[in-house]
Amino acid sequence: MSLYTKIKNRIRKEWKRLWNTVIPFLCRQVVYYNQNSLRYLFVKYGREEISSVGCGPFACAIVISSLLKKKVTPQEIARWSVEHGFYEYRHGSYHKMIPAVMAAYGLSCVDLKTDTKRMQQCLQQGGLAIVLCRPGTFSKGGHFVAVDWDTVKKALRVYDSGNVLHCYKKYNEEIIRDALLKSNPTDGPVWYVSEYRAGGEKI
Repeated sequence: MSLYTKIKNRIRKEWKRLWNTVIPFLCRQVVYYNQNSLRYLFVKYGREEISSVGCGPFACAIVISSLLKKKVTPQEIARWSVEHGFYEYRHGSYHKMIPAVMAAYGLSCVDLKTDTKRMQQCLQQGGLAIVLCRPGTFSKGGHFVAVDWDTVKKALRVYDSGNVLHCYKKYNEEIIRDALLKSNPTDGPVWYVSEYRAGGEKI
């Protein structure tokens, strides 16, 4: 694909999403980053484009920025991941990056394995979750997304950096459970992130 075609296709995608730059129904302030934004067109994640393989840094940036209430960009997370050995060419982010980067920013990160029921309970305490999904539900490959609890609609919200339209839908615990990527038995695919321990103890 030529550079001209690549830029033209990205501009077309960007125009389709202009009206989606602000998510209107948030119960709290959640920072959202869109991988399809033109600002990330030439940004690298290791040897690849962050727009293609950077869902891990994007999900982490959404969670960290929202919980700390300060701007932490996907580029920052991507640089940190590469510097600390959590990036692999053609595979994106290692699962171990999630708890490591949260610890680096002073946040608590609890590996809930595949326990989406506990995830939902924890989210009602005020934190956010990062979920690694299998191909098919939110993307064509393995994909990290951020998840929140909507206290008004009593439903889960998915902040998908790869498709902002998913942010406008309500999800239940069963849908998230069915979407999990369960190939790795030791890390994830569900992490609960907060400024407090999952049991309520301040860190």
